[in-house]
Amino acid sequence: MKNKILSFLFSAIILLSIAGCGSEGASPVSNPTESSTLSASELSAEISEAERIMELINNIGTVSLDSKEAIESARSQYDNSSEQVQSLVQNLDSLVEAEKKYSELVILEENKTKAKEIEESITSIGSVSLDSKDSIAAAREKYDAAPDEIKEIVSNYEDLTKAETTYQSLKENQSKKQTASKSTSDSSKKSSSKSSSSSSSGKKESSKSNSSSSSSKKESNKSNSKTVYITKTGKRYHYNGNCNGGTYIKSTLSEAKARGLTPCKKCVG
Repeated sequence: MKNKILSFLFSAIILLSIAGCGSEGASPVSNPTESSTLSASELSAEISEAERIMELINNIGTVSLDSKEAIESARSQYDNSSEQVQSLVQNLDSLVEAEKKYSELVILEENKTKAKEIEESITSIGSVSLDSKDSIAAAREKYDAAPDEIKEIVSNYEDLTKAETTYQSLKENQSKKQTASKSTSDSSKKSSSKSSSSSSSGKKESSKSNSSSSSSKKESNKSNSKTVYITKTGKRYHYNGNCNGGTYIKSTLSEAKARGLTPCKKCVG
């Protein structure tokens, strides 16, 4: 590469010299972009500077995140050189490609850092329980907010989806248990209410029976105290004191029965 540059410049110097000898007293041929003709020493200096820049570019080598200083040094040397020197740098494309590659690596590293934050959020969920709702929601929110290029490098996304599925199953099981518990409680209340109603009915029936028994006793007592008519020697008791025109004395039904008297067929029936 160096030989090609030297060959080109030496040819340019020879042509300039010939042009300068073409007419006596004529002015030396000048570069259109320069105010004076470059000397051989000046051309040599520019060649050396161009070589240093090309060497800096070649020394970048395989681009990595550690290449920043080498890339910036080559770019600085190139940008601060003259147009003539820049025109002699033959591997500028390699510098441009290195800068592009380094920029891509920086972006990828930033994406990895952001992806790692999401991975740590997912890992922090731990063993899934009914108390994992907030940690799962936080991890999901971070993942969904990330651009696709970051989502693609999140290594434990499946752990998040598994955690969500497990949590949902736990919630459904809890709901089923609560429903079953409520059903059992309702059945128990209904059974208790039925038992209470049955007990109340039994008490009412018992009360009614007692009342009926009491009434029967009252009726019986009332009947036994009923006034009847008997004779001293007769064998029957009468409800009518004038039955058969006899002479009767008052008595009670219980007393008449106690004496073994039977009812009169005519007035008692």
